[in-house]
Amino acid sequence: MANSTSDGAKPPATPGKTSSVGTGGAAASQAPETSLRTDEGLGVGRRRSDRVVLALPIEFCGTDLAGVQFTEACHTEMVSLHGASIVLSRRASSEYPVSLRRRVLDVAVHARILGQLGIRTGFHVYGIAFTEELPDFWGISFPPLSETNDSLARTLLRCSSCGKKIIYALNEIEFRVFDANQRLSHPCETCGRTVLWLPVPNEVKAPETGPGGTAPQDRKHLRTKMKTVACIQEPGGGEEIVPVLDVSRGGISFRGTRIFEVNCWIHFAVPYTPGAANIFVPGRIAWRKDLEDGQYDYGVQYIKG
Repeated sequence: MANSTSDGAKPPATPGKTSSVGTGGAAASQAPETSLRTDEGLGVGRRRSDRVVLALPIEFCGTDLAGVQFTEACHTEMVSLHGASIVLSRRASSEYPVSLRRRVLDVAVHARILGQLGIRTGFHVYGIAFTEELPDFWGISFPPLSETNDSLARTLLRCSSCGKKIIYALNEIEFRVFDANQRLSHPCETCGRTVLWLPVPNEVKAPETGPGGTAPQDRKHLRTKMKTVACIQEPGGGEEIVPVLDVSRGGISFRGTRIFEVNCWIHFAVPYTPGAANIFVPGRIAWRKDLEDGQYDYGVQYIKG
């Protein structure tokens, strides 16, 4: 465990050339960082926990490309039980260990940089993996994937009384209630009573298709018609908000205007709440049906960890 010490000291960083604090870019003209493919950083097909798209403020302590230690206040883009993707204004070296600190919970954890996931205007996105177990670092209860893989959908909820955050596995009735009301009544172990659970706001912000794109008709799971939306992410291709046609324990079907190749890998969130923390899970485009109006119907299979 890497709980912070009583005097608030940061975990030790590996020695570099000199020590400095700030967000400057003295080494910005150095050689590029190690590249990291999206599927490696997000662990497509090799999930050990759910991944939540959530911007949380953290303090990063690492070493830049010139070997100079630095500390930067930054935020996450996505969190999981074993790491995160974070956004830095300063370029960091993957050759040195790093540490992350959450002042609001007074906890810190040792970690390593897996590589660079992408670039934002003036910022760099890195994949981070913890090098020690600290399940409470994000203040979120992550259930084992074996307990949630058969759920209809999953979402991050917050107890309206104590603020506890959990990843909640929704059955069909709960899915309908949450999609209609954006809240659920459920017992809270901490409060010892039934309370309202609310979405968590973002703090910073089947068989394959045959010829002709015909959708398969044999089903392993009962499908439920849903009037809701999903967010589809394709590695390196941005996001698309799409209407959901139906949902089952094996996956979803949706209608969209973008062309996805059959068998390609995506991440998707359903239910999806704009401006809130959403859980993206990996899936595979199992079939595509071309419509006459320039739209496409797709079937997506969950990829279980």
